[in-house]
Amino acid sequence: MAGSGHRGPDRNEADGREAVRRDAAADGAASGRAGAAANGAKSARARAGGRTRSRLKAAWPPLAVLAALLLLWEAAVRLWGVEAWLMPSPGRILADAWEARERLAGHAGATLSLTLLGFAGGSAAGFALAALLHLLPLVRAGVYPLLVLSQNVPIIALGPLLVIWFGFGLLPKLLLVMLVCFFPVCVAMLGGLRGADPALERYLRMIGAGRWRRFVSLELPSSAPHLFSGLKLAASYSVTSAVVAEWIGSDRGLGYFMLLSSKGFKTSLVFAGVAIVVALSLLLVAAVAGAERLALRWRSERGGAA
Repeated sequence: MAGSGHRGPDRNEADGREAVRRDAAADGAASGRAGAAANGAKSARARAGGRTRSRLKAAWPPLAVLAALLLLWEAAVRLWGVEAWLMPSPGRILADAWEARERLAGHAGATLSLTLLGFAGGSAAGFALAALLHLLPLVRAGVYPLLVLSQNVPIIALGPLLVIWFGFGLLPKLLLVMLVCFFPVCVAMLGGLRGADPALERYLRMIGAGRWRRFVSLELPSSAPHLFSGLKLAASYSVTSAVVAEWIGSDRGLGYFMLLSSKGFKTSLVFAGVAIVVALSLLLVAAVAGAERLALRWRSERGGAA
């Protein structure tokens, strides 16, 4: 009994030391996780800062050249006394654009609406046709050459035909923008679908995956970079095609505004419209590029988690 009573306190003391060690280990693990999270956040901030610095480093040379060209333009117009209706200076363009800012904003909104509708519709049609042609090789053999041939038809010649067929409403202008955006998305998507990893395709065939399963699981995800390349091309063309559509027949939009301004010899406002068209194109391409980064990052994180 005495030995038993003597061992009781020793056992309690050992249990206490074990509990202290467990608590210390838990605290150490928690500290390690917190440190890892902090280091991860620091590294993420460092990477973001590095990307920002690299983008600024890449952006300043063309911006400097553009600023120099604008200064030379301003100096040349002032030095040789060029008439404003012939070649306005950048300062005159800014001043006239500011005076007409409300009209410019309204027309830019109309062009942007037409652009987004046509871009979305043309991209969706290009995606759907690319998937159809990929899944049906016989149809692709007959349709794809005609699809390439159709791109030789000038837009400026197709526009009046659409107006004759569908009138002066929204539909002919929308169809024109869709036709322009449709082709790059379709061709890029077809190239991406045909470029899937052959080894993975053989593996899927070996485990009994059907045609639709291979399309959804392998070919469609692998075509994402090609799809976004086509979308960026379509985005860069979409604003210009919307302006051409407005030239052909419209009562609003930047194309209509620039056409009226040129007929009234308001050259500065024509330049202002061109600048807004360029800005809208750059913004749309940047939006597609941002969506591409998010989609590919999500895809890589999902693949890493799997």
